[in-house]
Amino acid sequence: MKTKSTGVLLFTTICTFCHADVESDLKAEQEAIWEHGGYTVDEIWDEFDCEKIYEEPRQPLNESDWMALRGVYRGIVGPIRSTIGISHVNPFSKKVKVVHIDGKGRGVIAQEPILKGEHVWTGKLYTASFVDEDDFQKFLATIRVDIACDVMHWMYVEKFEDKYYISVDLDDGSFINNAGPSWGVEPNIVDSPADNSSI
Repeated sequence: MKTKSTGVLLFTTICTFCHADVESDLKAEQEAIWEHGGYTVDEIWDEFDCEKIYEEPRQPLNESDWMALRGVYRGIVGPIRSTIGISHVNPFSKKVKVVHIDGKGRGVIAQEPILKGEHVWTGKLYTASFVDEDDFQKFLATIRVDIACDVMHWMYVEKFEDKYYISVDLDDGSFINNAGPSWGVEPNIVDSPADNSSI
């Protein structure tokens, strides 16, 4: 990682569509689709009309939003199955800010110089993992529709001991995106070889 100065883009998610305002009547519609269950992520995406939500720039989530999401997650899966403890630790070791970047979407920018090789973010601190698809659907049905669309955009699948988990980082780390030759972008961050969860 090269030295970065205040305001320089560190990472960004690619999101060319986005919208922050959500109508309150969508909540009832959101709850109704879960009565029969068994939906795919694509069906939920379409039902929530996520493409429309993403037509306008989306605002970053604040710490209250993240804490609420973590609380909903723990409430659904229970404290024993939760992969998130009760903590208020900042996963970023450097001053960063999430901003909207024209043509790219929301991204993390440095607010102070970062030297090559310096630790920036600890992953897995707030990674919510769902082994049960029904729990994941309950999570999506419980949170605001626009944030449910974000979660479906950020989610990824992990395999551990022959089980697949749906995971999502419930912190500003969700605005860090992969980069590399396949994206046509030279990454300015690398995973830590120690635990593959820090940058």
